[in-house]
Amino acid sequence: MNLHQTLFRAGCALGLALLVAGCETVEVTKSSDAKAPVRKVDFARAPELKELAEHARQFGNEMFPKVCALFADPEAKPPPRFDVIFKPLKSQHAGEAYFETRTIYLNTAYLTNAPVDRDFFDKVFVHEMAHLALQHRAWRWSRSHFGWEEGLADYAYFKLIGTNGVACPQC
Repeated sequence: MNLHQTLFRAGCALGLALLVAGCETVEVTKSSDAKAPVRKVDFARAPELKELAEHARQFGNEMFPKVCALFADPEAKPPPRFDVIFKPLKSQHAGEAYFETRTIYLNTAYLTNAPVDRDFFDKVFVHEMAHLALQHRAWRWSRSHFGWEEGLADYAYFKLIGTNGVACPQC
């Protein structure tokens, strides 16, 4: 038996095991609209956040084009589509979220340990979409223009959503 046959059989066995275990819910959803910016939302590691995951898809599809238009930089080549993954984050990404190339990771440990404030979630999500639109590097804190990149990402939130009572300078 070659490697491909072995992997195929292992995949079939795993699929059968999940079926037998009664795992009928699909926790990874893909967009049916090929032009929607949010390609995939994966909340398999936090099924209790299903409602927030659905909001992330809708809000991301609505706001990502606005974020891209806000910066309209001919040098930046934002991805046309991106994924959203809810998962517990490791120590180097202990905050609410981070991004890599075409994926936004949202910290399930943070989101499940406190009541989720939708306004705060939207701020974090727009902030990460701004990083994607501007194609900042994921390991940005080691770079000299870290403050500039973070400032631009925060600007996107304040410009597109508003302060919602948070004291901030005029945008």
